[in-house]
Amino acid sequence: MHADDGPAWLTIGVVGHVVVPMALFAETHSQWPLPVSMALWPLLALMLTLAVLPLAKAMFIAAIWVTKAPGIE
Repeated sequence: MHADDGPAWLTIGVVGHVVVPMALFAETHSQWPLPVSMALWPLLALMLTLAVLPLAKAMFIAAIWVTKAPGIE
């Protein structure tokens, strides 16, 4: 079964919609040192990506399986 790029797109959308507003809010309401910001936001995005991507992949594969989409052998 192939989920193709669906899980990656979903992960980018979820992580982007979570991390970007948090970063914008934090950067406008506090004055953290630049190295802290440069370390914090990419690490948060990476951790969220590693958490969401397997779930997104499982969801896409489950949807393909349940709908009996063509290409399932």
